[in-house]
Amino acid sequence: MSLWFRRVQRLNTATMREIATVAGVSWSAESIVYRGNGIGYADGDPADATAIQDAAESKIGFRPVKIDAPPQPDTE
Repeated sequence: MSLWFRRVQRLNTATMREIATVAGVSWSAESIVYRGNGIGYADGDPADATAIQDAAESKIGFRPVKIDAPPQPDTE
């Protein structure tokens, strides 16, 4: 499963890893993925969205918006 947020300037790979550590998630936060206007955890559990949002708000000063998985880019 994956967990996606709207991508903004302050949400980058390093920050997303720190946020997951602060949130105390049990899954690996090492695999950060970017797609369209989204940034997410490839192995994230959507049930942890609130904990991630709380941790992000304390770390970066605002609550990221959870989004549905952005569509896969066309490979043709």
